[in-house]
Amino acid sequence: MTLELYRQVRELIVAALKHADFFGAYRRCEWNLKPIAECIIQYYTLRPERIFYAFENAHIAKLASVYAWFTDVPVLFVSGKAEQQRALQERQYGWSGIVGTVCHWGRAALDDRGRAMDRFDYRVALVGGGVDGKILTADAKAAGGVGIDFGNGIGRVIQLDAEGIDAWDWPKFPKYGSDTGKEQAAHPPC
Repeated sequence: MTLELYRQVRELIVAALKHADFFGAYRRCEWNLKPIAECIIQYYTLRPERIFYAFENAHIAKLASVYAWFTDVPVLFVSGKAEQQRALQERQYGWSGIVGTVCHWGRAALDDRGRAMDRFDYRVALVGGGVDGKILTADAKAAGGVGIDFGNGIGRVIQLDAEGIDAWDWPKFPKYGSDTGKEQAAHPPC
């Protein structure tokens, strides 16, 4: 990635955060990331309605009410695991309003994001796109929908399903990357 491309992505992320109604930031002092997050919020004059803990999505994934809220809502899944998530939500949680999936994997997919998401008539885009998720949720909002960066919550639900467990019944946190004994995929899963 060139320096210019980094600058472009940074500007997309800052613009997305400036339009966010809510977003997560690091809040645990012992990680030494809280001061950095606070500096970024101040430097870019970010003023969301609410700032919450950056990994709240992992906790949200454990709420049974979340699965009930979206049962018949027109939902679009946007992530590298979008097809898996759709199949799981329909089969396990009875979601009937899913309108489609967009496979998004990495920075290269950002160029096609608008065209891919615009093909669907959705009310909520549930996004699992890492840092790119901030940009994708802003795209959903700009299109008149609601964008929720569900982040690692998507991986959590898929991981639990493989173990035969409902998300709200699991007392632990998910394991990712080398924590599972497997390396992250070096190429898109879709």
